[in-house]
Amino acid sequence: MTETLKTKNVFLTGGAQGLGKSYLDGLLAKGARVVFSDIDPTAGAATEQELAEKYGKDNVRFLQCDVTDGSKFEAAFQTSVDHLGYVDLMVNNAGIMNESVWEKMIQLNYTGVVRGTLLAYEHMRKDKGGRGGRIVNISSELGLREFPTVPVYCGTKHAVRAFTTSLAMAPGVKQLGLEYGVLCPGPADTDLIRKIDETRIRHISLVPPEKVAELISSVERMQTAFMKLVQLDDMNGAILYVPRDQMNFCKMERVNLGENWPVAEEADTTNNRSPQLPAVVVFLDNSNLTDVLDLTNVLDLTDVLDLTIDVLDLTDVLDLTDILDLTDVLDLTNVLDLTDVLDLTDVLDLTNVLDLTDVLDLTNVLDLTDVLDLTDILDLTDVLDLTNVLDLTDVSSHPEGTQNYSVNHRCLEAGRCFVIDISINFL
Repeated sequence: MTETLKTKNVFLTGGAQGLGKSYLDGLLAKGARVVFSDIDPTAGAATEQELAEKYGKDNVRFLQCDVTDGSKFEAAFQTSVDHLGYVDLMVNNAGIMNESVWEKMIQLNYTGVVRGTLLAYEHMRKDKGGRGGRIVNISSELGLREFPTVPVYCGTKHAVRAFTTSLAMAPGVKQLGLEYGVLCPGPADTDLIRKIDETRIRHISLVPPEKVAELISSVERMQTAFMKLVQLDDMNGAILYVPRDQMNFCKMERVNLGENWPVAEEADTTNNRSPQLPAVVVFLDNSNLTDVLDLTNVLDLTDVLDLTIDVLDLTDVLDLTDILDLTDVLDLTNVLDLTDVLDLTDVLDLTNVLDLTDVLDLTNVLDLTDVLDLTDILDLTDVLDLTNVLDLTDVSSHPEGTQNYSVNHRCLEAGRCFVIDISINFL
């Protein structure tokens, strides 16, 4: 159906009114020939006449049928094959939303879809003389999530979605020439939504009229989504999700929540708010994965792992200005060996000098800031004041002769201890 719908034949269930009727209109506008069924003979006949006047009576035919009756459904499908010659596209659209008749709803919404799918499957499969085709099953937005007001309806629509996508994953599906797609429309402006009351749904306080009005999409928008799905180049396995503000392809994923089940919040009936349940839908934009998994409702990562604040704040854990292994950075015996830097026998022959304080101003001979600028390695201004380590005024009147003078000084500052041992030979 990638090239055109003009040569395609369609059988659609539940087409007398609502979204089914709009799907028929979209298909006929593209040149397809259609046969549709509905349980309501009056509405069906009226729709047939309307569409025949618009698109030609040879292109549309109505068959009255209850899809919950297996034999009648099979007969209607065969009639459509006889009329059209072949069915290229099967659309299982018939369904209701009425929790008060839940058994009928299961038969119609799910069993009818399964039966229609299998009828088309046997007709289309290439290994038994068919020429392939497409099967589109109508699920719902509630086939992708849960909602407490319509639990049975949700169950049927989840079943439709899972059933269809499971068939799409079957081995050999391409060899059979079959493709499966699912449409998941949100609430639309049809009787299905307009006629909601306390007999059809539970906990009606959760869906007041003003809230419903905010969620409803136009029938035309749903028709656009349907036509987008059936005209995909490769439709097999596609799920098109169409709430009011989106039209995205998606797929279901299993979410691992760990060993402990996260408690879902209770429904807030005072604010008419439904509970927020774990999301397990992956949305795709034009069949490309954009949002892999929305864990915001499943697991609040800010509570579990906040790398910026709670788990690892590097500014608190590792401040390189505070952490310095002085044994690696400053080994005073390697950095400053005064016996190598200043051999006083080369600078001054002390045998000819009596008063070292007059002859030798060590601040001029040895400017430690030139020999070793310790400020780049370690700021020793608070730790080590060299003026306290070696005060040469104590040796200014050393007696002549070869003598040895040792200074052993301990500096204890801010919890750090340095020992400097300087030996000077006098001649």
